[in-house]
Amino acid sequence: MKSTYLDNYFYQNPNTFNQVKKATHSIEVDLLISDSTKNLKSVDFQSITKKNGSTFSIDENYGIARIDWNDHVDIHTAKKLIRSAFEAIEFHGCNKLVLDHSFLVEFETEARVWVKELLKHKAESLSNKLVKLASISPISAIGSMYSSFAGEILKDEIPLLKMKRFDDVQAALNWLI
Repeated sequence: MKSTYLDNYFYQNPNTFNQVKKATHSIEVDLLISDSTKNLKSVDFQSITKKNGSTFSIDENYGIARIDWNDHVDIHTAKKLIRSAFEAIEFHGCNKLVLDHSFLVEFETEARVWVKELLKHKAESLSNKLVKLASISPISAIGSMYSSFAGEILKDEIPLLKMKRFDDVQAALNWLI
């Protein structure tokens, strides 16, 4: 198995996310407070990995990992972003995951097969760490054909995982927090 820079860096450095150069993407999230008033909080995603227009980012404060699948996802893009997400979940306390398919056009067959096998293999270790999965529906009808396969596998392999599908990121983040 070929090791990437991030793979090696994670194992050698426990504070990887603090040391990797980060680009901050702030998203405002409305949190509902028990007395029905709203408090505006900020979720700051730091971009860790980018490949072919798709991005992996995290918010360490809320323990959220996020993959934005964009355009055509090939095997190399899938491997890079999924491995980054697993590392964040396994080693850095991220226990919530957002899969944003908003701009997904195609998830190549080879990439889907690899993701399915990996998810089945890693399901047991994920079941102890991942508590919520939010999936953002794609804008295009074609993207819809490719967007649900990972969630379906996780639903079968990790029955206690709370999963929900959303039309926008804002609603997903409100639910995760």
